[in-house]
Parts: sequence; C-alpha cells; structure tokens
Amino acid sequence: MGNDLKEYISPAELDALLVRLRCGVDTVDAVHVAMTESHCGADSYTDALLGAINGLYATVDQLNALCYVRKGE
Repeated sequence: MGNDLKEYISPAELDALLVRLRCGVDTVDAVHVAMTESHCGADSYTDALLGAINGLYATVDQLNALCYVRKGE
C-alpha cells in the first residue's frame, strides 16, 4: 500500500469517522429502499445514491489519513 500504520490514532477522531461511516451506510440503505419500494422510478434516486457514495469515499479517505502515514513524510 505504501503507507505505514500510525502508532497513535485519536479515539475521538476514530469514533467520529465510524459515526460518519454508519450514517453513510444508513443513507445507502434508505436510498435502496426508496429505489425499490417507491412509486417513483429508481432513476429518480440516482443523485441521492451518488451523493451517499461520494460521502463514503470521502470518509474512507479521512480514515486512511487518520490511520496511516505516507512513506517519506
């Protein structure tokens, strides 16, 4: 991966990211339910799904920054 695990990770920061991950997963689940059970077509929810996915990617990037040190730094 090219990164080393940090020796110390802030529990408070880790907890905040875990909450964001849970919220992102819950959002994807809610959008899935809306796409499959709503009277509107599934394509009506693609922007919401994309937003949830982008949020999850951002949270994963923040989790990587919290947990790993890039080599050479």
